[in-house]
Amino acid sequence: SVEERVCVVPHEASLSDDDSSGFPSEMFASLTGVCSSVIGGGPRLFLDEQCVQHRIPMLDPGVSGTLASLQCVVPYQSEPWSASRDPPEKEPPVCTLKNFPYKTEHALKWSRELFDAFFLTRPRAVNGYLGTKGFLNGLRDGNSGECESVVQTLHAALVQYKMVGLDKCVHWARLQFEALFSHGIQQLLHNFPIHMTTSQGAPFWTGTKRAPQPLEFDINNQVHLEFVHAAANLQAAMYGLKGTISEAMVREAVLGVHVPPFEPREGVQIAVEEGGSANTNRARASGSSSEEKGGAQISNDSLQELISELPTPGDLAGYQLTALEFEALGENKLHLQFVVAGANCRAANYAIPSTSSVQAVRVAGGCNPLVPCTAALVGGLTALETYKCAAKAPLERYRNSFVNLAIPTLVQSAPVGVLYNNVVTAGGGVMRWSLWDQIDMDASSGHTLQQFLDNFKAEHGLEVCMVSYGRSMLYAVFLGKRMEPRMTMSMRELIETIGKTSLGPSQTHVALSLGCEDTHGDDVEVPTVNLKIC
Repeated sequence: SVEERVCVVPHEASLSDDDSSGFPSEMFASLTGVCSSVIGGGPRLFLDEQCVQHRIPMLDPGVSGTLASLQCVVPYQSEPWSASRDPPEKEPPVCTLKNFPYKTEHALKWSRELFDAFFLTRPRAVNGYLGTKGFLNGLRDGNSGECESVVQTLHAALVQYKMVGLDKCVHWARLQFEALFSHGIQQLLHNFPIHMTTSQGAPFWTGTKRAPQPLEFDINNQVHLEFVHAAANLQAAMYGLKGTISEAMVREAVLGVHVPPFEPREGVQIAVEEGGSANTNRARASGSSSEEKGGAQISNDSLQELISELPTPGDLAGYQLTALEFEALGENKLHLQFVVAGANCRAANYAIPSTSSVQAVRVAGGCNPLVPCTAALVGGLTALETYKCAAKAPLERYRNSFVNLAIPTLVQSAPVGVLYNNVVTAGGGVMRWSLWDQIDMDASSGHTLQQFLDNFKAEHGLEVCMVSYGRSMLYAVFLGKRMEPRMTMSMRELIETIGKTSLGPSQTHVALSLGCEDTHGDDVEVPTVNLKIC
């Protein structure tokens, strides 16, 4: 029976845009299908690519509050998930997030980025410095602004604010509150006074630009207390300190914290134009913490002084910080408390509506709270499609589903069939292929690039004009004589040298993208080449 042929094995591991190590390619080779349970387009795209590469079906259920969906991906029959994925969500400009928020969502996104800056990016920078030989030299060779930022982060983490006790964590958290919600705002108003006008004579603070007000820390304000409480505990966890910090301890410890008065800084650059998105524009402004210089460039002498004060990696042999991945629905409620409290303090600065934990989970965590009946329904629909996969049913038997229990409604449709391409090859032959197809070639005996090109032309009747591995261009006919040294290199050597990567002994195949010309000299697309290298 079909039931006897179905064996579902759960696999739990972290999967993000930056880390797919928990799902090695070899694992997919042993599977007959995949049912995803991930959040975000990046992880879904990774699973889709692996399923297409290994020619196995994928069922992709998703749940968001009362909404649910299920997409079936069937090898050689349906289009892959990537063919109909939603476009990426448009991010607000960086200057809106950093300096001129006017929506609750802006405050939440700012607070979410602050969490990563404090508890993810910072420990990774410290661990990189302590564990990577020549770390600072690599920074000096790169972007100067990035070098300054990283050095300041290292100095703050290892010198200025090195945590040696829980009380120091409270001290640090209290100063961050002052820097983020008071001094940073005052610096913004120093650059752009309340009554400032533009070159056209119009008020600067008008429309979506809300004139902010600095906050004065109040230990009796629950939001202020929750921010310092969450920040102090997360700081302690990052440094590996034992114990927890209660709100009572925070109330007592903050009384002994000396908070320096605000002193305006000159030369601070603050982005105003709505021209850059948050992931490309690196200008810093009113949201700067006390570990940054708020966008003001420091001199080379000052930078060298900071570097000279850093302890050497040898002085801290074996020392590591713990990077904290944000978990909106995880067991550690302090993650969400930090983001919510930070967003509400930011909202108080700009007189915009405050947020709730439910909204924070949706905006900052990228998901809606789970509704059990919705999850149960989409789970049942997924089980039905799993039986069809096991029975190798034809495409017309499968059903994609969309559910909205709030209306309620259930809409089902057959998956879209795969699109085929026809390429005319030498001799009048036709190569008919889809995204599910790939060309298998063998270079395990040390084939050179020239041999690879000759073999491809002989087998498929097409002239190769470009070969790429990931983002690295291995061969391009238009580069002419610059390609001559590469022609005698083995394919493995070429990939490792040009691609600046190391192929492990367990990696027997690589995927290459080719650009070809037909007999008429027209550019044509061909399937991905699955090249055996050992």
